[in-house]
Amino acid sequence: INNENYSLPILKRFNATHILVYKTFNPTNPTQEWPLGDNAKWLWMVRIGGFNETDYISGGQITDKYAKTTIYRLMNRLADPAHFKPVYASEHGWVILYRIEY
Repeated sequence: INNENYSLPILKRFNATHILVYKTFNPTNPTQEWPLGDNAKWLWMVRIGGFNETDYISGGQITDKYAKTTIYRLMNRLADPAHFKPVYASEHGWVILYRIEY
């Protein structure tokens, strides 16, 4: 729920070498997301973490703050390639595994 600059030191502290995201969508229409993967669970991450939901979603639309989060950027293949190297993607891109470079 934080941006990459904040997330990378946390990942490093836990000696994370890889990170996996799971995003579900209609393969014939990728803009039509299905409520099964991290794309559906992220709001619960906000709630459990005690963050303000309206900072991340407002009027049914994601906010700029959410669009800058690590999870959003990883799910949408927008993460900084200097730090997140894709090493595996499933056939339709629902599962993406990244190697973390510090």
